[in-house]
Amino acid sequence: REGERAQSLFILRSGTARVERSHGEFSVEISLLNKGEIFGEMGFVEEFAASASVIAAGDCVVDLLREEIVQGAMDMDPGFAGRFFHSIAYILSRRLRATSVEALSEFAWGTGSFARTEQETRAETEQVSNWGGGSPLRDEL
Repeated sequence: REGERAQSLFILRSGTARVERSHGEFSVEISLLNKGEIFGEMGFVEEFAASASVIAAGDCVVDLLREEIVQGAMDMDPGFAGRFFHSIAYILSRRLRATSVEALSEFAWGTGSFARTEQETRAETEQVSNWGGGSPLRDEL
């Protein structure tokens, strides 16, 4: 939930979920998460409250990975820390790249997600933005 500190990572095992951010009295959908994606990593790494809320879009199964479990894995296997943070950097880089492309497209041409139907946006998201898929972190966990 936006504004709360979870001290955990989350893995969406099944279903889809919306990432939303409050804007005044409205909520704005930022992205859509699909099976296998990881979320909560920004707050986990920065130790800040969540910058957005993640809301199930139907039935979902979510695994919760508490901070002390991750720390325990790092203590047992020092190499895990490097792989873990490399994976987080990879996920964040892919998200930033997708967000930058979307923002530039919307600004320059008016062809961002607001100019498309919901079905077109969903189809593109499924094809292009599998943010957590294939990440070394998810594969390791």
